[in-house]
Amino acid sequence: MSVGHTARILEEAGIATVCVYIRAFAHLARRIKPPRVLLTRHILGRTIGAPGDVERQTEVVEAALDLLATATAPNTVRELPAGYRTATGRPDPPNRASPGRTLPRHRPLR
Repeated sequence: MSVGHTARILEEAGIATVCVYIRAFAHLARRIKPPRVLLTRHILGRTIGAPGDVERQTEVVEAALDLLATATAPNTVRELPAGYRTATGRPDPPNRASPGRTLPRHRPLR
């Protein structure tokens, strides 16, 4: 969540910022309180969209710039309604393991 802390420092120096987070981290973004937050319904590691999905990536960047231009209150949080999709436009499957293959379980720490 260092992005939020960095944004606050940049804002103190007079540089306007927008932090883009996936919705799974919304609770942390609200706790850290960066000046402006855009939430996406994407998966971890693909905050602005799938590789090759230029259309969606452009939508996210344009929404962030719009938030930068239109936010009137501190700690403004806006969420994009559309969910994650692959570059082909299909929703990404939640489990990418091959059929019949299970993902390894982690052993508990001792």
